Amino acid sequence: MTSSMYVPGELADIEKVLVDVGTGYYIEKTVPEAREFYKRKEAYLNEGLSNLAKTITQKRKNLQGTLAAKAYGQIQKRTLMVFASFARVGGLRRAVLTEVMQAKMYEIQRQSQANREKAAGPGTALATS
Repeated sequence: MTSSMYVPGELADIEKVLVDVGTGYYIEKTVPEAREFYKRKEAYLNEGLSNLAKTITQKRKNLQGTLAAKAYGQIQKRTLMVFASFARVGGLRRAVLTEVMQAKMYEIQRQSQANREKAAGPGTALATS
C-alpha cells in the first residue's frame, strides 16, 4: 500500500490539472504542459534505467573475469604441484624442474593479467603486480 489514496471523481476545471513533481509537491499545469512534463520524466527515468543496466552488465563482466582468472590460476598451480610430484618420482633434475615451474608461473601470471584486463574493458589501465 502507498500513502496515496485514489477515488473516482469529476474534474471541475478540465483545462488545468495538478502534477506531482515529487516529495509531496504538486504544481498546477495545463493538460498539454502536464503531458510534456511526464514525457520528459519518462525519458529521464528510461535514461537512468539504461545507464544502470550498462553498469550492472559491466560489473558482472568484471566479476566473471576476476573469478575466471582466479580459477585459472588455481588450476595451473595444482597442475604444477602434480607435475612436481611426478618429477620427484621420475628423478628429473632440480634445475630443469625449477626452469619449468618458473616458466609455468610466468604463464599463469600473464594469463591472469590478461583476464583482468579483459574484464576491466577497453581503455582501462590496470596496475601490474
